[in-house]
Amino acid sequence: MKKAIIWMVAIVLAIFALVACADAETSEGNGFQVVNPVHECADQKEMAADTQIDIDAPEKAEQVVYSYIEDTQLIAQVDFVLDGQPFCYRAEKTGVNSIMAGVDDSEATADTLAESLSNQINVGAELSGMYYHWKLAGMTIVGDHDAVFGLNKGKQGFISWLDEDTGILYCLSTTKGCTQELLQNTADLVVMAK
Repeated sequence: MKKAIIWMVAIVLAIFALVACADAETSEGNGFQVVNPVHECADQKEMAADTQIDIDAPEKAEQVVYSYIEDTQLIAQVDFVLDGQPFCYRAEKTGVNSIMAGVDDSEATADTLAESLSNQINVGAELSGMYYHWKLAGMTIVGDHDAVFGLNKGKQGFISWLDEDTGILYCLSTTKGCTQELLQNTADLVVMAK
């Protein structure tokens, strides 16, 4: 009986420890989960000064929150709601000069292009902090930049593009009601907000 009680207490303590670790290691806002420290900023200017990255929410956005994440690189982040839809807009300096870096179109086969696209989508998904099996994925254009997207229609999705001149990778994501048109239109708005 004593052993059974000791085991039960040990199991309960282990569960409490796991829950405490999960709460301590993550913070959630608008449904986006982040494992690294998030530092909230007073405004866009403070975020830009801290990260050396200049991003902003679209003009009619509401509930705008500026912050940055400490990862291997600093990640600038703007959470906002536009027409009732929550978005997370992030950017980080990568030093890469092409979103399709390493792809030689002249020798590419359908398989190597598909694999390369999958790798680029994974890079965008990593910046978004969203790890799903994307049912729809592909390439598009944001502003005048090549972009990749992944989405689960009506649920979550992201669109990611690279500014080849600065080497900054951008990503816009949402956790609900996602369509390719919604991602594209909102991405075009945040590019104009710069």
